[in-house]
Amino acid sequence: MTSAIENNFNAIQKKTSHALVEQKVILSEQEMIDGFLDKLTETKKDHIKLIKEYRNLIDTTVDYLSESRNVNELISLSVAIESLIDITKRLINIFDDTRFNDFYLNEVKEYGMLMNDILEILVDVQGRVSNDKKLMDLLDSI
Repeated sequence: MTSAIENNFNAIQKKTSHALVEQKVILSEQEMIDGFLDKLTETKKDHIKLIKEYRNLIDTTVDYLSESRNVNELISLSVAIESLIDITKRLINIFDDTRFNDFYLNEVKEYGMLMNDILEILVDVQGRVSNDKKLMDLLDSI
């Protein structure tokens, strides 16, 4: 009988050891999850700041364009705007990753609206460049 009880103690000890390991694994996974959630929260804060910077840049650009600018300035601005548009499109596309579970849904909407404003500015700048080139061609022909 003693041996049977001893075996039961050993069996329960093995099961308890297994349970202990499982609990440690759970705690470790919880730490990883908490770290991941902290990173998500931090990036949301970063996006809030970045969206404000986009708005400020749009306002500054509109003010800048309220005055007459030469073709070279407009072309440089156009290149910079196109570059920002490209990287912003890539950012918006990565938000579509299903692993984010629409966590950045508000940010996607904000960036989308900002992109529309930036595209309007680009169209305006490109229109001015095109008009200036026509004027330059006309002057050259005279």
